[in-house]
Amino acid sequence: MLAQKIAGGGGGGDPSVANARKANTSGATTCTTSSFTSTSGSTIWVGISDASGQGEVTVTDNKGNTYTQIGTTQTSASGAQVRRYYCANIAGGAGHTVTATWGSNSDATVHVLELANVATASPLDASGQTDDSNPPWTLASGITPSTAKSISIAMTGTAFSGTWSESTGFTVQTEEGNNSLYWTGCAASRVLLSAAALNPSFTISGGGSDSAVAMDVFKGL
Repeated sequence: MLAQKIAGGGGGGDPSVANARKANTSGATTCTTSSFTSTSGSTIWVGISDASGQGEVTVTDNKGNTYTQIGTTQTSASGAQVRRYYCANIAGGAGHTVTATWGSNSDATVHVLELANVATASPLDASGQTDDSNPPWTLASGITPSTAKSISIAMTGTAFSGTWSESTGFTVQTEEGNNSLYWTGCAASRVLLSAAALNPSFTISGGGSDSAVAMDVFKGL
């Protein structure tokens, strides 16, 4: 199952989401996105919603890029977890796909965002993660970017069904709400042109008790 939503495009000098992809796996060890045309020099962010006990994850792509995990694996009280990875200054081009591989069968959702107009060297400015047991699911203290121009990617991972929404100005780029097949969650973005505190706030229409939440901030050019 594959989906995409793009907000802002890749043109101009401000950070933006140039490509967005979602892919799912149910009872398999690999999950690959549909292809897209990426731009060399961009940053690719990958967020994975899966369950504790489904094995270690390796993220690769068909352009030879190397992905680094951001922070640690964050697990919620119900066993949902989120993991995030990124690669800066990518080798891009047509037919680009990203693949996640598990050590055992997984029922996961993989979110992939290509970020345009971010720093090509050390673009990750700040990150945070938590388990929130009471919706709306937030980071509590939030994060303030250190630079005036930035793009923030927030994500959730949970075990509940429905349609995702965010209430503080983030645009939901990819989402999964079918918990009969997958661990659910969403990825959302927000561009800032002046530094200000950010604290994403997520809900899902079917309701739920807990969610793993994370946010990663990337510096603009």
